[in-house]
Amino acid sequence: MRHEFQWVVPTPNGEMPLTLTISSLTGWIGGKVLTFDGQLVYRRGIFAGINQNLDVPGAPKKNYYRLRAARTGANSEWRPTLYAGDVIIPEKLGTAPPLNPRRPKSLAATVGVAYLLIFILFIMWLSIENILDAAYTKTDSRVFVL
Repeated sequence: MRHEFQWVVPTPNGEMPLTLTISSLTGWIGGKVLTFDGQLVYRRGIFAGINQNLDVPGAPKKNYYRLRAARTGANSEWRPTLYAGDVIIPEKLGTAPPLNPRRPKSLAATVGVAYLLIFILFIMWLSIENILDAAYTKTDSRVFVL
């Protein structure tokens, strides 16, 4: 699925388009490409975020734009938002933001318990192996088993 967001950024040289393209299979997990007036700003990988500070060409250094993911208020919905100082610049295309798939609430607990069981199994295996070695030896070490 491809999501494309575009803003028109006023600069001393005129208005320039800022375009964020997200190519993903599900939600925000996918490649991200940000272009400013047709020139590549960044190309990020699958799990990277979209945050970026942009300097305006030809403007004083204090004028910069911030691209952030902002919560829209809906449950698990984030929208790319471009800020000029504290002012939000409206998005031109009106593209719906990618949805975040809801992860199971007990995922962390399940992974933790699984690792704990693997650790316990490893420790028990070492003890059981020592007991079986002692039981099957032909020396007097069988006394330790009994």
